[in-house]
This record gives sequence, structure tokens and C-alpha cells, in this order.
Amino acid sequence: MDQNNSCDCCLNQDQPLDCLRGPVGPKGDQGPAGPQGIKGDSGCPGPKGDRGEPGPIGPQGIPGVPGARGPRGNTGPVGPTGNTGPRGCDGPRGYAGPQGIQGIQGVRGEMGPKGDPGCEGPKGDMGPAGPAGPMGPAGPVGPQGDAGPPGPRGIPGPAGPTGPVGAMGPQGVTGPQGIQGEAGPIGAQGPKGCQGDEGPIGATGATGATGATGATGPTGATGATGPTGADGATGPAGADGATGATGPTGADGATGATGPAGADGTTGATGATGADGVTGATGPTGPTGPAAGEKLIFFTPQGPVLMSTKQDGLPDIPALVGFSTCGQGPSPLAATMDVENLIQYVCTQYFTVPSAVEINSLVAFFLTQPSNVPVSSVITIKAQLYEAGEMTNIYSPIEETLVTLTPSINNATPIGTMLRGEIRTNRPVEKNTNLMLVFSATSSGPDPVEALLGYAKASLSYT
Repeated sequence: MDQNNSCDCCLNQDQPLDCLRGPVGPKGDQGPAGPQGIKGDSGCPGPKGDRGEPGPIGPQGIPGVPGARGPRGNTGPVGPTGNTGPRGCDGPRGYAGPQGIQGIQGVRGEMGPKGDPGCEGPKGDMGPAGPAGPMGPAGPVGPQGDAGPPGPRGIPGPAGPTGPVGAMGPQGVTGPQGIQGEAGPIGAQGPKGCQGDEGPIGATGATGATGATGATGPTGATGATGPTGADGATGPAGADGATGATGPTGADGATGATGPAGADGTTGATGATGADGVTGATGPTGPTGPAAGEKLIFFTPQGPVLMSTKQDGLPDIPALVGFSTCGQGPSPLAATMDVENLIQYVCTQYFTVPSAVEINSLVAFFLTQPSNVPVSSVITIKAQLYEAGEMTNIYSPIEETLVTLTPSINNATPIGTMLRGEIRTNRPVEKNTNLMLVFSATSSGPDPVEALLGYAKASLSYT
């Protein structure tokens, strides 16, 4: 109890202790808040509540900036050389490569001294007939030779079909029988009359004596030509008649197909050198040769290349062609070609220009091999040089070096068909530029070409 509220009687010691307490007064107004007490010790943690439902997924954060490409690692050490394996069996002989570019004609040497005539060698087999020469002037007509004896008559062919029978005319009135006159000479056979009514069969008379053969009447008019009967069997050949005099030379016939070449005869002894003939007319001008100072590079890989096209007919897998090797490029072939991941593979397909040069021409060849070309597709082969700077592995095509080879390829193109294309240009190339030759294929049909095989070759001239 608050001491301030104690009654006075309780404070007076003279009053007895059992004094009466007064009634409780009304509740006073709330006093001001006391100062905050000292923080008590932390209570023990309560039990763990149940796991709440997962909240909604927040929006995706903004992508971070891609990190810079790290530096290329150092090339690892070369492993030890393995033991040489046993020699494999020889592979099948490859197809003959395309004919190389014709070299410059050498200077004609001086004529050597005439050698002694050798012994005449045996007569060789007759070679194939040469092309017909120009027609010579007509010679005089020779006398006509004696006619040879006629050959035996051939077996007659089957009779032709009988023509339609004409309409029968009306029968004439029978006139009175006249007095029988003397028999006159047999006249010419008249036209066949209409067939009369069949009379009764008379009694067979005695066979009369054979009369004298009458004179042959004049030959009747030639009847209309009947339809040609089937060819009769060929009769035996008649005996050769006496050779008639040679008639005038006829006009040259069309040149027949060239027969198979006969076996080479034994080489006869070299005859005496004949006198020089008259110089022939100048032939047509040949293709332009390399200019003075031009140098040549040859791309002659030993194996075949493989190319393909996509569903839309655009190039898919290109072929990379080196000096003696070849391989496949990244798929599909795009506007630029990144070989970063293929650098160990393509290092033999490109070369570096040691000094500034100028490309003058590019000639490309493609020899077809067995391939599955869709019937509705026409394939076009192209070749082009690609270039890349010294410190990059991204190659770009050189537009001035695009070569389209002809003819195109379809389902009926024979194996071994040679395609060819050529361009001439004056495209400069800077020092330390990497160059690579790329072959590719396009298709006109809707179906993709999975594998197009062939041998690719090329030559590049530069100054």
C-alpha cells in the first residue's frame, strides 16, 4: 500500500492498531511513463515453425556482359613417335589425273644426217581407216566392162495381200453363133471379162494332140504396183562376176564411225627422212600463256574431295584444297569462314604470302566420281580463294577469284567427266596474308545432295 494514502489513525501511535480503513477513492489519472528498464536476458528460442509456401519466381535478371576471350594456350609438347606399323596392302590404282597445262614449245633442232636405210620390217596390221581426203577431180569415164553372169534367182517372197475385188458389171445379151473361121494368130490378151454363170459340167472329151506353140503376144501394160511383200530369205550368193572397168569416182559418203584400233604392228625400220613439206597454214591462236614474270602455283591433292548441299540448294560442306592435301571446311559455308576450332586440321590447306603480290589468274578443274545426285537436281561447282589477316583465323572470300566450272552435273553425267573454269584478274594481296582455295557446290533442286565426290585441282598465276 502507498504510504501517502495511509490513514492518520494508523500513523498515530496512541490509537489502537485496529482502526477502521476508509473507502477507496476514485482512480486517479495515469501518471507519466517511467524510464525504460534495463534489457532483460534473451529468452530461449521457441520451437521451429512449419515451412511456408514458396514465393513466386522473380523476374529474370539482366544478362551479364560476356567475358573477354581468354588467350590461346601454349601448344603442348610433341608426343614420342610410335613404332612403325606393318606396311599395308597396296590400294587400288587411282584415276588418272587431268592433263597438265601444255608447256611452251621448244626450239626445233637441226636436221641430223641421213641414216642408212634399215632392213624392211614385217608388214604391220592395217590401222584404222583415216578420214576421207578432199574429192579429187573426176577422171575420164572408162569403157564399160562385160556384164557378169547373172546370179541364181532368189527365193520368191510371199505374195502380197490381195486387193479388193471390183464391182461386177451387168452380163451382156448372148448373140447368135457365127460360122467358125480359120484360127488366126493369137492376139494380145484382152482385159479380163466379167465372170459368167457357171454352166453344167460337160463330158470329158478325148485329149487332143498338143498344138504348136503360138507366137508370144505383145507384153501387156504394166499393172499397178502391189503392196511390198515381206522380205524373202536371202538366196545363196552368186558367183563373182568378172570385174568391170573402174567407173568414175563417186562423191565421198558420210564418214562412218571409227572402228576399234587394231593391235600395233611391229615397228618397221626407219625410212629415209623425206624432204620438208610445204609449210601449212597458220593454226588458230592458242589460249593466252602466262605473262612475262608470272609465277605459277599448283594445287594437286592426291585424294578425292567431298562436298554437299543443303535443303535449299545452298552450299553445306565445302572442300579445302591445298598443294597436295585436301579436307572438309566448316558446315554450312557462310559469308565468312571461322577455322578457330579447326586450326590444327587446316594448317596444311592454306599458305602465307611472304611479300605483296598480284593475282593474275585462277584455273580450276573437277573430275567427277560416283555420287548420288537427285534426278531433279542440276549441280554447279565453284572454286574461290579465301584470305585472312596475319593474326586472325576468320577467312573471307576474294570476290574477284570466283570461278564457275562447266559443264554442270546432273543424274546422267558420266563418271570421269572433266569440269573446267578460269578467271583473269589483277587483285593485289598484302604481305603476310593467308590464302586458302575453297571448292563448293550448289543445287537447283529441292532435295539436298549428301555427298558429291570428285578430284579437285587448280593452278594460280601471280606476279
